[in-house]
Amino acid sequence: MTSPVFSETYLVLSRGKACVMCRQRKRRCDAVKPICGTCKKAGLSYYCIYGSQDPEVLRIQEESLQERVAELETLIKGLETRAEPERSPQVPVSRSTRRLSSRKSSGAHPRYTVHVPSQDLEASSSTPIPLPIVDPYQAWWQFQDAAPAGIRDPLVEAFIRYRWQFAFEFNVPRFLASLDLPPSHPNAPHPCLLNAVMLSGCLYSSPNGPLRRYEPYFLKRMNQDMAQSLSSVDKLFDFLRASALAGCYFYGTSRLQEGYHYLSTAMRFAIGCGLNAIDTLSLDSQPPSQLLPPCTDMVELGDRINAFWGLYCVDSAGSLVIGAPAAASEREITTTWPCPWEYYQDGRALQQTHGNLSALYESSKAATWARDDNVYALRAKSIALLARASVLLARAKSNNPDLQTFRTDVIAICRASVNYAGSLPPYEDTSGGGDDPAANRSIRAIAFCAAYSAVIQSYGIFGAFAMAGEQMKPEALATQLRAANAAMVVVRDIMSLHYSYMPIYLGWALTPVHEFFIRERERLVERGNQESAEMVCANLSLLLQMFKRLDGVFPKARHVLDEILDHQIRSLVVRRASAPS
Repeated sequence: MTSPVFSETYLVLSRGKACVMCRQRKRRCDAVKPICGTCKKAGLSYYCIYGSQDPEVLRIQEESLQERVAELETLIKGLETRAEPERSPQVPVSRSTRRLSSRKSSGAHPRYTVHVPSQDLEASSSTPIPLPIVDPYQAWWQFQDAAPAGIRDPLVEAFIRYRWQFAFEFNVPRFLASLDLPPSHPNAPHPCLLNAVMLSGCLYSSPNGPLRRYEPYFLKRMNQDMAQSLSSVDKLFDFLRASALAGCYFYGTSRLQEGYHYLSTAMRFAIGCGLNAIDTLSLDSQPPSQLLPPCTDMVELGDRINAFWGLYCVDSAGSLVIGAPAAASEREITTTWPCPWEYYQDGRALQQTHGNLSALYESSKAATWARDDNVYALRAKSIALLARASVLLARAKSNNPDLQTFRTDVIAICRASVNYAGSLPPYEDTSGGGDDPAANRSIRAIAFCAAYSAVIQSYGIFGAFAMAGEQMKPEALATQLRAANAAMVVVRDIMSLHYSYMPIYLGWALTPVHEFFIRERERLVERGNQESAEMVCANLSLLLQMFKRLDGVFPKARHVLDEILDHQIRSLVVRRASAPS
């Protein structure tokens, strides 16, 4: 007798037609859109996502895969080339191998170059010696204070290239010039900062690269040197920046509690140094500090302003991710908005529109005007708006806000976020940035997506009250939808960048967009609007593809993001089940 399990007739789908959830769990899928029957029966409607068949998305995916293939082929060729000398028992080594990088002075600042060791070999004037079979730098940390140039220079270069990932900005030529100074020089970097820079460089290096093995040594030395700097009150601004970089490193490796500890401590220390009160660019009007000496020029002042806003951005995002209070209160912050380091060096910073955090929430459109802002100011303002909107939304969901003051705060953030998002410069405008066009594009993507998500979170407060029985205003939903669609324009553009330029902030900034589209899909399905629901599903699929690209640089942070997205879906299911019918 035929088993009833096999009595049904199943439609055989062509490859790739099943939803993502059914493919992952290897279940039969009927490919009904927007939600297949299998997921509906299993109670997994929120997880039912179909892979996008948009030709543009497929083209971007194909180009990304081709880039990855080319990288792997180059890596294989490099390994084969390096393996060739090992077949010979002896290789010529000259005295020049003792120095793996060289610096040539050009004007006031040296030119920073990194030389591959094999390029410095001089076979014509050397004696053959056996090739070592162990890492020549394996025990450098046991016998000498400074890292060899062959380790230091590539890591410093990687850090400088990707410093924008955690909003860390400083005058690059001055920092590179300081690396050539003797340790006793007053302008030489403190060892804690240099070790923190190299530790961050490891984070941006290839996950399987040879330099990643030195992470434990840099971490240990950084902590030892930070303790020495603090105990001897030596170069405390370097101590502050090292603490910030340590927190960024822990966040990037998903050690969230450690990251929060370092960042919150660094932020409170920065406030103790007065970095939260730099409300003018006049060197004669800086707040007095017992911990830091007065700034000697505009470049040094710019480094302090940028250090503070880098701390603020990471602290705001990180505290929201782990559900802890931010270290700095908005009422404490009067520091003027940041600029690229070039602006402080050539005087363009004096021409920037000035203002501070408290003015950002004023009802005046002039206070929230973003059209003339540089890309670093755009990022800081957008993150500030998104952080404040997210905190207010969390208060609304707690069902215990102080209604009188809460209403005032909600109206202020709604007006500020809409005015700000509406005054953003054209996304294609690349002016107002630093020296790396791809990095500027990534920073701009963070700023725009955070601004649009701030609108979604602000107007989502009305939705939180709607869950308690009030009616969601149609205009609020329409405003959220416009902001979410605008964010997707940025997502489609950023997908064409190399994976190493995928901003870690973007994962945090786009989670409100993801949550909104999940709710919107359910609303459209309930109303029977299948066509619009499928368009929303395509946006969700593209968002998941973008989140997956974070694996390239921050594989561990991607797991944290997945947990956040899953928590969003579970929370929506619970809230919908408990909502009054």
